[in-house]
Amino acid sequence: MTHESQADKKPFSIPQLLICELVLQTAEGHSALQFAREVKRSSPLTFVVIWSATAAESAPARLACFDLGANMVTQCVPSLEEVVGHIARFGSHPYLFKRPFPQS
Repeated sequence: MTHESQADKKPFSIPQLLICELVLQTAEGHSALQFAREVKRSSPLTFVVIWSATAAESAPARLACFDLGANMVTQCVPSLEEVVGHIARFGSHPYLFKRPFPQS
């Protein structure tokens, strides 16, 4: 019988979800993006959703959100419900959610 030390055990990862409402070209919108970026930096497994009609409909705005660490940019309730259910079932492991384009 082997005995694993605490250092040998992998920590249990709790799925995390962050939803930031974004209003483009406002101080609040800028703060939301900065907050999302900091959360993603400190907790890479957190699934970051930017909730914004204007960003969801603008390719440049979506790309900027993805560059700051967002995993999803939407204002579609069924899509958000689907991803929340997926995270609840499977977690937010990095291999489950790929960026929509390669990082530069």
